[in-house]
Amino acid sequence: MEIRGILFRATLLGLILAFFALGSGGIIAQDKKKSDAVDAKGAVSKNSNGKSSNSKTDDGKASDAKSSDGRMIELVGLFKLVLSAEEPVVAETKNLIVLTPKSIGKRAQEWAKLAEKHRDLALKTLDLDDEEAQEAKVGIFIWANADQLKTYIRRVEKRSPEKDEVAVVNPDDWVLRAAGLVGNSKEGTLGEHRAGEMVAAMMIGRKAKRTNKVPEWLTMGFGRATTWKLATPSLRPLLDEKRRVAAYSKKWNGWQVICGEASGPDSLALQASAVYYLAFGPSASKFTKFVEGFQLDDNNNTRSLDQVIEYSGIEREAFSSGWQKWVVR
Repeated sequence: MEIRGILFRATLLGLILAFFALGSGGIIAQDKKKSDAVDAKGAVSKNSNGKSSNSKTDDGKASDAKSSDGRMIELVGLFKLVLSAEEPVVAETKNLIVLTPKSIGKRAQEWAKLAEKHRDLALKTLDLDDEEAQEAKVGIFIWANADQLKTYIRRVEKRSPEKDEVAVVNPDDWVLRAAGLVGNSKEGTLGEHRAGEMVAAMMIGRKAKRTNKVPEWLTMGFGRATTWKLATPSLRPLLDEKRRVAAYSKKWNGWQVICGEASGPDSLALQASAVYYLAFGPSASKFTKFVEGFQLDDNNNTRSLDQVIEYSGIEREAFSSGWQKWVVR
């Protein structure tokens, strides 16, 4: 009887231990499922083989593209609306995420680092702090050809592309994305600044509080103006661009340039020169107020350009004639 009692107790103990083992195994399995679910949510654009996008971080090393979780997932998803069968090359910095097709991906990290310099200059010039500038990392798409950019505009921005459009910037809260073409042969090394120019253009929209459409001559003109400020002064493409602008100054004055009367193949360079003069010239201290003038007024109305000039304290005639003299120096 004593032996039977011992066997009974041993059997009972074994059943109890088996029960707890099964229970803990279920808990472990559930925890693993939760972990896998979190990983799947945080993972960025895995293809059918389970491979992540080709991503690089500040140090230029490849990563699994899981940083910034939801933001990265969103941007890679938008990329795939244009190139569904391709994984993007991703370069990420402290404030930016640059995505490109593989055909031009070798320069992605360089473009991202250069874009950070444009951002720093823009924030300093516009007296913007980090919180005003962005509440999430800015997404920048650099496309290899016009067809890719047009597809992006149709499928992501949901509108028809404009003729000869080379960049589109959306500074709205929690949107914070831009897309543009890789630089062309005419621009030479200035094209390396495309991503940075779009970031700087976006900061104009942020300063204007996004409450109404800021004119393109100011946004994109400021973007190129930051390139003029950051690029090596002796850079041949930059000197050529400034030389062409100087020639146009015989036909147009500064006011005509910002009013949109000056047009042609070098209209961006003309706009950049006018904005450069506003942002970094004699009236530089008033440039921030000038950009703020594009916010809606106290009655929720949009100011005219004349009213913006008056609001900023910049003298119209002094700017107009001063620009003409400055560009030919």
